[in-house]
Amino acid sequence: MRQDVVSNVEIFNILKEELLKAKHEILVATAWFTDKELLEVLCVKQKSGVNVSVIISDNPENSKVDYTSLTNLGGSVKRIVRTGYGMMHHKFCIIDSNLAIHGSYNWTVNARKNNNESVIVTSHSKTIKELIKNHIEMLNTNTSSKDEKPSKFGRFMKILPNKKIIPILETKDDKKTKKDKDSKIYDEIDSSVEEFRKILNELIESEIFKFDKEKFISEGFERAKLTNGDHQTLPNTLETLYADFVNSLDIAQEKKDTLFVNIKELKNSKVNKLKLERDSEINIIESETKAKESQLNKEIENLSAKITNKDIEKDKIKNIEIDTCTKKIEGFNGEIENLKIDFVKTNLRWHELAPAIIIATILLAYLIIFYSSAAYILIFSTLDAKLSQMNGVPIVPTEVFDPKAISKAFGKGGTAPLFMVLFVIIPVGLAIIKKFFAKVTVYTNIFIWVSILLVDTLIAYIVAKSIHEVDYLAGRAEEAWKYSDFYTNENFFLVFIMGALGLVIFKFAYEKIHNSLDERNKDVSRAKNHVIISQLKEKIEKNEKKKKIYESKVATIDQQVVLLEKDKTNLDKNLSELTVILDRQKQFLNKNYEVKITEIEDVVTIYQTRIDNNDLKFSISSLKDRVNTFLEGWINYLHDTYSVHKAIEMSSDAGVTKNQWIDLKVNSHEI
Repeated sequence: MRQDVVSNVEIFNILKEELLKAKHEILVATAWFTDKELLEVLCVKQKSGVNVSVIISDNPENSKVDYTSLTNLGGSVKRIVRTGYGMMHHKFCIIDSNLAIHGSYNWTVNARKNNNESVIVTSHSKTIKELIKNHIEMLNTNTSSKDEKPSKFGRFMKILPNKKIIPILETKDDKKTKKDKDSKIYDEIDSSVEEFRKILNELIESEIFKFDKEKFISEGFERAKLTNGDHQTLPNTLETLYADFVNSLDIAQEKKDTLFVNIKELKNSKVNKLKLERDSEINIIESETKAKESQLNKEIENLSAKITNKDIEKDKIKNIEIDTCTKKIEGFNGEIENLKIDFVKTNLRWHELAPAIIIATILLAYLIIFYSSAAYILIFSTLDAKLSQMNGVPIVPTEVFDPKAISKAFGKGGTAPLFMVLFVIIPVGLAIIKKFFAKVTVYTNIFIWVSILLVDTLIAYIVAKSIHEVDYLAGRAEEAWKYSDFYTNENFFLVFIMGALGLVIFKFAYEKIHNSLDERNKDVSRAKNHVIISQLKEKIEKNEKKKKIYESKVATIDQQVVLLEKDKTNLDKNLSELTVILDRQKQFLNKNYEVKITEIEDVVTIYQTRIDNNDLKFSISSLKDRVNTFLEGWINYLHDTYSVHKAIEMSSDAGVTKNQWIDLKVNSHEI
C-alpha cells in the first residue's frame, strides 16, 4: 500500500488517525517536535500500553515542549546532538512495524498550518525495515544531557490502566546510568543511616551527658554571688565546669551496660522496622503481580475464546455459504452445457397430438355455435318477441343454445352475420392470444384469465337478461329484470359454465398442439435456450458476487485472527516475564534493605566499641546546654541583686564572655 499526501491538514489528520490505531509500538524520528496535540496523542497511546520511542534533534526549539508528560508514563524521548558533521534531520514514524509515514513534515504547528509539506504513507516491508534499522542506529548514537528518561519504576515495568504489564528491556542508556542508579540507592541508605546516627547520638548524650539542671542553676547563682556577678571571672568558673564535663566522659561500667542495652534495643527496633518495611513492599509487589497475572490470564482466555469463535465463524462461511454458492454455480454451468448441445428434431407424438387436434376442432365448432346463439339472443330475441306480440302471435320461448342461430341471422340480412362472427372471435381469441406474446410473464397470464372470466361473465349476464325479458313479455315471468337477479338465474350460470368451460378446454388443447409443433422448430428452441442461458448466467454472476463477499469476510476474519494471535502471544510473553520481573524487584529490595541493616549494625558496633574504650567524642550541644543552664543561675542572681537596667547590662556582658569562651574551645579543637 502506498499513498502520497500533499495537504498539510490531511497529513496531520492521517498522522493522528494512524497513531490512535497503534496497538503495540510507535517509533518516531523528527528533527523538530513542537506540536503539543501530537504529543498528547503519544501520551494517550503510551498510557494505553503502546511502547512509544521518540528521537528528536537537540536544538533550542525542541526545548519549548515539556516531554515529561510522556516519559513519566514510561515513554522514551532521545535527543540527537549531531550525525557526523550535520544534524539529525529525519521526519518519519513507524506504527506496529507495518505502516510508515515519512516525508518533509516536521511535527510542528508551523508545518501543520503554514508550510507546504508532503509525505508518503506506505506498508512496503523493505522501507519499514530500513526505517526501523535507522531508528535503532540513532538510539545507539551520542545523546544530549537533556535526554528525557522513563521514570525509575518504568525501568522495571509499565503498569497500565487496564492492568496489562509490558516489561521494558534494558538499553545501552540504562547500562550507562546503572552506576547513577546505584549511587541514588546508596544515597537513600546513607540518609537512613545518618538518621539512625542522630538518634544514636541523642541516646548516648541523654545517658552520658545528662545532668541535674536545678543543681547547675543553683551553682550558677552561688558563683555569681561569690564574684558579685563579675563577668571577667566567668571564664575561670566555666573552666571548672568544663573539667567536670570532661570527667563525665569516663563512663562507669554500669552506665556502659545500660547504654549497650539501650543501643541494642534501638538497633533491634530499627532493624525490625526495616524488615517490616521490606516485607510490606514485597507483599505489595507480590499482590500486584498476582493481580496482574490473574488479569493477564483472563485476557488470554478472552482472546482464546475470540479466536475460537472467529475460527467457527470462518468454517461456517466456508463450509456452508461458500460451498452452497460453489455448488449452485457448478449446477448452473452444467445446465448451460446441456442447453448448448445442438437441437435434435423430435418425432411427432401422434398419440398426444391427434386427441388434442380432435378436441380442439370439436370445441371450436361448439364455441362458434354457442357464441353465435348467444349473439343472436342478445341482438334479436327481444325484438322477435315484441314483433310476435304486436302481430298477436304466441311468443316462442328462447333457448340458451340455438343451433339455428347462424341460419336465422342470415335471414335477418345486413351486418348481423358479421357481428355474430366478431362476437365469436373475441372469447376464442382470448383463449389463444397467449401464443402471440414474445415473452409471457405472470402479469400476462393474469390479464388473459381475468379477461376470459370478465367476457364470459358479461355474455352470460346479457343472455340471461334477454331470455328473462322474452319470458316477461310472454307472461312467463312476473317481474321485469333487476340487476340483482343474475345470481339466482339458472340461465346465467348455464351460459357462464358452458362458455367458460369450453374456452378453458379449448385453450389447453390449442396450447398443446402449438407446443408440440414448437418442439420441432429449431429456431424456437434455440431462442428459448438463449433466454434460459441468459437467466442462468445472471444467477451465476449473482452467486459469484455472493461468493466473493463471503471470501472477503473469510479474509477479514483471518486478519482479525492474526491480530488476536499476536496480542495473545504478547500477553503470554508478558505473563511468562512476570515472575522474572517480580524476582528482580524482590532482589533489588532485599539488597537495598540488607545494605541498610548492615550499615546500621556496623554503626552500632563502632559506637559500642567507642563506649567500651571510653572513646566518645565530646558533644558540643551537651556542653552548651550545661553552660547555658549554669548561666541561667548566674543571670538570676544579677536580676535579684541589681536594678533592671544594671542586671540587663551585666547579663549581656556575661553572655558575650560565655560565647567567647565557647568559640575559643571550639577553635582550639579541645572539644
